[in-house]
Formats: sequence, C-alpha cells, structure tokens
Amino acid sequence: MFRTALIPAALVLAALVTPLPAAAQGPTPEELVEQERLRTAVLQAFDALGEASTPVEYQDRFDQSLEELIALGEPVVDFLVPEIETPDPSRFFLASLAAAHIGGEPVSDALRIAVESANQESGKIPMTRIAWAGFCLALMGHTDGLDLMDAYRLKSAHIEFGRGLSGLEMAAVVLGDKSVPLLLDQLERYKQEEELSDRRVQVIKALARVGAPAGRKAVLGLLDEENLLVRGAALEAMGALGKPEDAAVLIEAMGDPLPRARLLAARALDAIDPGKLDSKAETALLGLLETMEDPQIRVYIYPLVADTLGERALPLLRSGMQRAEPLERASVVRGAVSVGDKGINLVRLGLNDPGWAVRIDSIDGLFALGHPSAADTLLGMLRHPHWGTAQRVMATLLDKRDPRLAPRLASMLIQEDVPNFRPDGASIERIRFLSDALVTLRYSAPADDLLQAAETMPDAAIQIRLRDTAAQLKQIAERGDDADAWASMIGNENPAMHRLALERLIEIDSTASFAHLAKAFDSLDPELQTHVLTWAARGPAANAAELARRVIDDPAYDRESKLATRDAANWLARRIGGKKMEASLEGAARRTRGRDATALLYLAVQRGKKALPLLRELRGPRMGQPRSYNGVEQERIDWAIRRLERGLDLDEIDGSPEELSAWIRFQVR
Repeated sequence: MFRTALIPAALVLAALVTPLPAAAQGPTPEELVEQERLRTAVLQAFDALGEASTPVEYQDRFDQSLEELIALGEPVVDFLVPEIETPDPSRFFLASLAAAHIGGEPVSDALRIAVESANQESGKIPMTRIAWAGFCLALMGHTDGLDLMDAYRLKSAHIEFGRGLSGLEMAAVVLGDKSVPLLLDQLERYKQEEELSDRRVQVIKALARVGAPAGRKAVLGLLDEENLLVRGAALEAMGALGKPEDAAVLIEAMGDPLPRARLLAARALDAIDPGKLDSKAETALLGLLETMEDPQIRVYIYPLVADTLGERALPLLRSGMQRAEPLERASVVRGAVSVGDKGINLVRLGLNDPGWAVRIDSIDGLFALGHPSAADTLLGMLRHPHWGTAQRVMATLLDKRDPRLAPRLASMLIQEDVPNFRPDGASIERIRFLSDALVTLRYSAPADDLLQAAETMPDAAIQIRLRDTAAQLKQIAERGDDADAWASMIGNENPAMHRLALERLIEIDSTASFAHLAKAFDSLDPELQTHVLTWAARGPAANAAELARRVIDDPAYDRESKLATRDAANWLARRIGGKKMEASLEGAARRTRGRDATALLYLAVQRGKKALPLLRELRGPRMGQPRSYNGVEQERIDWAIRRLERGLDLDEIDGSPEELSAWIRFQVR
C-alpha cells in the first residue's frame, strides 16, 4: 500500500524556502522523541483501518483512530497535512477529518489544494475527495467549502456520505444559518441555465436540511417551477421546511398534473401536520376527496380530513371503507382512530376486512383508543384463518400480558397444532410461536401435557422444541421468585435456560436479583446484554436503573459494535425516567457529540420542549462523525425539533429501538 513519509509539513516548507543560519541548532533530543511519537501514532492510526475485517470493525477502528488523532492536538497536524494528498481513500478521509477537527490555516490550505488536485483527475474517487474536502472546510467554519464542491470541472455536491445525505447537506448542517446566504446565491446562479437543474435540486435539499426561514421562503417560490426536477425537490423540501400555514398551498399542489408531484405534496402536507385548517383550505381538501381518484393521494387525505373535521368526518370515512384499495381503507381506519371513541365502530369493521393491512391497523387502533373491550374482541380472533393476522393478535395480547391468553394458546398448541402437524413452514412457525408464548407468559400448567405431546410428534426438531418448552415451564414452577435459584442457572449450557434465568431475575425485580445480574452482565455476549436491557425496559424494572447507567455512562459502549446494547440501555433509561436517567442520557449525547441519536431522541421525548437547546446545539457536531445512517437519524432529530417548537408531542418515536429504527417519517419512493 502507498505510504507517504510522514515528514512534518512545517519542516518540509522550512527546508525549501528558509536557509538555515550557520549557527542554527537542530531539534533537541526531546523534540526528536516527540516527533517520533507523533509519527508512530499516526502510522498506527492508519494501520488500524487496514486491519479491520468487517464494516462494523472498520467503523470502530475509524472512530477510535479519529479520537486518538484529535487528542494529540495541534502538533500532529504537521503529520496529517501530507496525508491529505494520499491516493488511499481511507487515509485521506481519516487524515482530513482529524485535521479539520483540530483546525488551523495549514489544514484549510491543504484541503483547498486537495480540491484543485482532484479536479485534474476523473472518476468517482476524485469527486468523493472533493466533496469530503469541502465538507471538512465547512467543519472548520469556512463557507467556501460549499462552493468548492461544484466550482471546478468535477461536480461533487451530490456525492452521498450516507443514505440520503450528500456532502453539500452535511456541510450546510454543520454551518447552520451561515450557509443560507451562499445557498440562496447558488440557487439564483444555477437558475440561469436549464442544464444546472440537478444542482438546484441539491441546493434545495441542503436548504431543507438547514431549516432556516429564508430557505422556506425561497422554496415556497419554487412550488410552481416549470422544471419538474426542481418542482419535485421543492415539494419534498416542504415536508421539512413547511409550517401549518402552508397547508393551503400544498393542498393546491396535490392537484398537480404530475403524479409524483401530487404524491410529494401529499407527503409534505402530512409531514407538517397542520391540524385544524381554515375554511378555505378545508373546502379545498374536501374537494380533493371528491375528485381525486389516485389512491396514493387519498391515503393521505382521510387522516387529514379526520383531524380537521373530527366527528363530522365519519360519513366520509364510512364511504372510504367502500374503496377498492386496501391501503386506502387502512388510512380510513387510522382516521377513525384519530376521531376518538366515536370512530370505534369503523375500527371494528376493519377487523374483518379482506385486506391484511386494514386488519393490522384495526388491531392496533383498538388499543390506541383504549377501549375496555379491546382485549375481549381480540381474544375472539385467536383462530383467525389468516396466520399473519392471528399472530398479530396474539403478539398484541402477549405484549399486554393478558392472563386469559395463556390457557387458550396452550389448548391450541396441544389439541390442534400438534395433532394436525404438517411438515411445512407454516405449521412449524405456529408451533414455535405458541410454545415460546407459553414460556413468555410463564404459564407452567401444560408442562406435562407438552411432554406427552412430544412423544407423538414425528418431526425430531419440533419434538425437541416441545420438550425444551416443557423443561422451561417446569423450572418456572419449581424456582418461583427465588433469585438465588435462578442465578444458579446463569451460564446454563442450554441457551434457552440461560436466557430464561436472566429474564426471571429481571422480572423478580429485587435488589438481590439485580445484584446477580450486575455480577454476570459483563460476561454476557452483546446480544444477551441487549436482551437483558430490553427485557428490563418492557417492565420497566425499577431496580434496573444502575444497570442502565453502567452502560450509558461507559464510553466503551459508544462503539459501533455496541450500538444495539447502547440503544437498549437508552430505552431503559427513558422507560424508568427521572432526573438521574435524564442526566445519563444527556451525558451520552454530549460525550458522543450527538452521535448517540437514540440518547438524544429519548431525552427529547422525556424532557419535551426543554430538550430543544441540546437538540439544536448538537445538530452540527454530530455531522463531524459520519455514519451511513446519519441522514435517517437526522430526519428523526429534525422532526422532533419541529414538533417540540410547535408544542406537540413525540409519541410517534416513544417506542423500542426496533420501532424507532423502523420509523422513517419522510420516505418517498
């Protein structure tokens, strides 16, 4: 691999332009030792990247090397600057980012030279280097980094450094409001030539990321732009920039002749969540409901109509349940849920809908409405002929720990599924799900019946599953709430028994049970650590607070390879609540300079509007630690900022890390 000599840049320049006086003395022995230390540290940082065998390991090594180089401070810049010219992308990314974090004129000069040099070449790598150098300049506070991405022959502003996050957007977020005048100038300059429309699109996206009022004003002026790319980008940007008072113009845009423009306008209107509309906008929306035949758009209209009209929307929603498209009927159910108790009959109607998506939204909607008969209704659906629907019903009741569920599931498993077993995927999946559910519900009564059922099972793997389930249920009955008894099973050679012991210690939720967990925690593999924290959060277990803080406060869990464990601890902290948990979440967010997105988001859910200063403060710094998923996380954080600014809740993201990971508010296909 190519390697530069790592000669300090200052020494090279001095040797070239400044003759040494005759009496001048060279470096002292101490200075030579320090130079060698720095040179070795830089080489080790680069070598660590080359030793990574997986993307996760590479990210861990990159993060560690970056922090180590930054910690060396200004003296290491002389060793990093020459590396900014290396053709090795990994070395270039690390050297330029570390140098930018440290700062100084030699770094900015080297980055600008790197842009000029890359523009003499061709291909994706030189373009990426230009975008990265421009971003690093922005990280140092230099606004010209935005222009340098597109100032030469190679146009690089569009290069992505993560899903849905270009170099220009990253630079704009880092610079914040300082970027807006330059972006608006670019928008005007690029307007002069039609072939520059793709560059205008990039600028619009960057303005949306910054979220400044001047950007919103500029984008509003582009909603009737003739160029389809620009108009589409402006409509999409309104999802991030728009305010409730923009509802009327977006409703008008939903009548755009271009199908994609209509979809983008509908999504933007949904994103700004306008709430109650004025009479003119309300009339326009109802008019669209009468004339719009595109089901992709109607999906967004029904919930908006429900939010606007309340109970007056019910006749329109009932009419919508007659539509042919299942996703449209599902949106009607969601609208009925938002109406409240008066919409429950429509929600119940959806339980028997032929569309699977409609049934799922109806199942969720019943509990969202908090109706006292919701569990009774779902218990009657346990034998639904569609397994996906029955499984969702079971999972919902399982999550609620409804005591009436266990005997019903046991009866189904022993009297129906085992005798009628077929060696196919569906039958195997049902038996696995039902047997796991009995253990989760801690229902030990059918243990002996399961052992007898296992004797009649022709499939060896399912026979073992039934015996294991029976063994777990017997342990549940025998050990009860004895923390010491369960602690003796930690490390059991049977993984299922090992996991069960950990779960039971959490459920006992005593000082003694968590003392055992704390003692064993560090020896657990990351997957089990994550499971322990997640299981404790579902309670939540009050005695788990110290365990949550142990993970959140430990920088070792900031690593990419520990991401799932850290996220689970953050969720546990959110579920437990209180000032100490808030302090730990804020400490993690600050320590990682905003990279720990779940800490930020759960803190926002817990603190509400009081979290706004921290969310705003860390928007830029978190971009200085690039991740492939930074763009998606930034959308969630910015959505939270906009909601809190309007005094709205963050209930949509107040869920498990898995639910949060699946939540993508602004997604246009």
